[in-house]
Amino acid sequence: MKPISAFQTSDGEIFPDQESASRHEFFLDNKDLVENFLTSEENPYKGSAHRSIVQGSILRWELWRAKNVK
Repeated sequence: MKPISAFQTSDGEIFPDQESASRHEFFLDNKDLVENFLTSEENPYKGSAHRSIVQGSILRWELWRAKNVK
């Protein structure tokens, strides 16, 4: 048996690395705001596959922006 390191987010999910855990935590922190956009009239992409792509794109954009825009 050997010890392993992992990262647990505030909702109890376990991730093998800090980057994955940070992304998930960011999603948790922003999911209500993103959900409000996804259900608004401003979002033309209502299908479930499109919705998932839009959601992922928004979150990745916000992560990128947080790291790169000063």
